[in-house]
Amino acid sequence: MKPSFATVRRRLGLVPRNLLEPGREVCLARAPARLDVLGGISDYSGGRVLEGTLDEAVVAVVQRRRDRKLVAYSLQAADHGWTPCVEISLDDLYSASQRLKNLRQVQGLFAGPSHWAAYVLGAFYILARERHISAWPSGATVVVDSNIPIGVGVASSGALEVASMTALAAAFDLQLEPLRLARLCQMVENEVAGAPCGIMDQVTQTIGEPHRLVDLLCQPCEVLGLRTLPPGIAAVGINSAVKHSIGGRPYHRARVGAFMAMKIIPTHLGHDPYGGLPCNIPLAEFRARFRRLLPRLIKGGDFLARYGETDDKVTRIIPDETYPVLGGILFPVSEIDRARRFVRLIEQAGATGDEKYLVRAGQL
Repeated sequence: MKPSFATVRRRLGLVPRNLLEPGREVCLARAPARLDVLGGISDYSGGRVLEGTLDEAVVAVVQRRRDRKLVAYSLQAADHGWTPCVEISLDDLYSASQRLKNLRQVQGLFAGPSHWAAYVLGAFYILARERHISAWPSGATVVVDSNIPIGVGVASSGALEVASMTALAAAFDLQLEPLRLARLCQMVENEVAGAPCGIMDQVTQTIGEPHRLVDLLCQPCEVLGLRTLPPGIAAVGINSAVKHSIGGRPYHRARVGAFMAMKIIPTHLGHDPYGGLPCNIPLAEFRARFRRLLPRLIKGGDFLARYGETDDKVTRIIPDETYPVLGGILFPVSEIDRARRFVRLIEQAGATGDEKYLVRAGQL
């Protein structure tokens, strides 16, 4: 949507007056927080996830500039000890020969307390690299306002990317299909921000609807439908105050462990009938054929010496780290089975009105 400048000023009344230019068009977009009802965080492994939207959201405002500056301003950054206003130039994304710089160079633009801006301004790099725009005609100012709690597992980073990318596309008249926009946002997070997320957050925040669950098969991104819960039933998220980060050590260890298993199993079989995705192994088959084959824990260096790197493109094995191979793969293999059963149960509940199906779904 393209609201008036006065409307934006009312919404973002704390923005410094010299940041947005009165009388020039602004584009505004909103992306909600995401409630993981079932299936996550197994999206990276080809999982099936059921995701809802929350009222909390990020609002991003984009205004094209008359110069080549890229400015990101967050109303909440200072509360977390981050730099509220991060400024780079479009020229910082390119080498002297006008070629896009490599990822390591671009990542270096968002170090330390400026790192949050990678989720916002990283979109300029990804859109150019993926050839959605041949040359940026100008810079832009991006102002973000959020009431999503950070680090509690409701996809605050995904909302930041989706709101920023959506407003940016509108400001520069870029036509992006919803699932393509979600994929581009995932690239921003994986490659520029350096966090190894799957795609469920961005898809939910792009196509999700209130009071419905996005049913998504992450292979890589197949929307199976929007599921409506039976009348009188709601999914509720309770903030435990336990911090969560997909860029943190526990997530990294679990993900690497799962893909270590997906290197060991095909090596044992002599081929890979599962397409490299843990969730393609049926739970019963896993228990019967592979559970005893896999080590509970393994040192990264020992694995590298025997098998080399995994096929996961967004993680690397740390030689001195210890990884949970059995638990790492058992979680996604079990989780996709649970998601399938959950969908069947709520469909049966809706069709029959029998509460026993809801009880079983609730237990799952």
